[in-house]
Amino acid sequence: MAVPWKDMLIGSGLFFYVGQAAAGVPARRLRTDLQQQARFFCAPQQDMRALWQAGIYDTLLSLRTSPRAGPGKQLARTQAQREGGAGYAYGNCEDGRSWRLSVSAPYAAVRAGNKVKLAAGLQHYCRVVRARYAPSGLQRTRVVTIAQHELLLPTSGSGLVAVNCLSRHPDKTGPRLLYIFPVGKPAKRAPLLPQQVPRSREPQAVQAWVAALRAKLGLAALPLQKMPPTATRLSVIHDRTELYAVKQALHQRRLRLLGENRARGRTLTEALTLLWVSPFHRDLLLHDAATYLMVDIVRQDNQVLVTMLVNGELPRHQR
Repeated sequence: MAVPWKDMLIGSGLFFYVGQAAAGVPARRLRTDLQQQARFFCAPQQDMRALWQAGIYDTLLSLRTSPRAGPGKQLARTQAQREGGAGYAYGNCEDGRSWRLSVSAPYAAVRAGNKVKLAAGLQHYCRVVRARYAPSGLQRTRVVTIAQHELLLPTSGSGLVAVNCLSRHPDKTGPRLLYIFPVGKPAKRAPLLPQQVPRSREPQAVQAWVAALRAKLGLAALPLQKMPPTATRLSVIHDRTELYAVKQALHQRRLRLLGENRARGRTLTEALTLLWVSPFHRDLLLHDAATYLMVDIVRQDNQVLVTMLVNGELPRHQR
């Protein structure tokens, strides 16, 4: 996937009732492994494959640079807090510039072949750590077992394995994606992507794409409904307070929110590809209980942000 690595957020990987970090969440942690990658972060923009080749599997990786060198620790910590990251790093470049970045995970994940070692310290941030594998092509995802802080990646086929964290502070933050690991040569494009259409018709094109994917797997199409007003449409970070308001609005329509997907790319098809190749986001697109879909598409700074709300019928006893 030739995607700008600094924008490889895949919806920030934080679908379903997720908010930004707040007071009470463990402090952001300096990622010394990333501190040692100064030459990599000072280089021209890389793609995802370059990240993986450098042994970096983090999500929510956001890089900022400055034309001048200088102390960046506090700026990097503040950036991580603002952007919902649990890890941060900073440094100076040989040409006099400085850089700082934030990432979703407070610790590095170390890969050796098909084995991935996760830091034991994640237990202070996560009450549960989960992994799923999304094979390339039209297939459902499947569970990847984690035992003794270690997971085994598939040794055949191709796709992506994602690791996410159920926070120890669910009132502050919800599930968040921590890492993504390539298996084989992941597909560069999602299947059945829509053709280019006028922007006014893009939500309908996205709905038809989701319907085509679901049909191939024996699932019903999801009729398109109007998206409730939201306050953070230009962000890939999910806002827990906002989603609570959305949930209440949907309740009035006798609907329940199953989850929210957000993805950003240089094009609409790139953003949709990110949603498909991410296991947890694919699961939401293929949710068995889903009955309706809401789509919002916003452009800013040559980027396309796609937001999807996947909804189901509200149970009778809750109406």
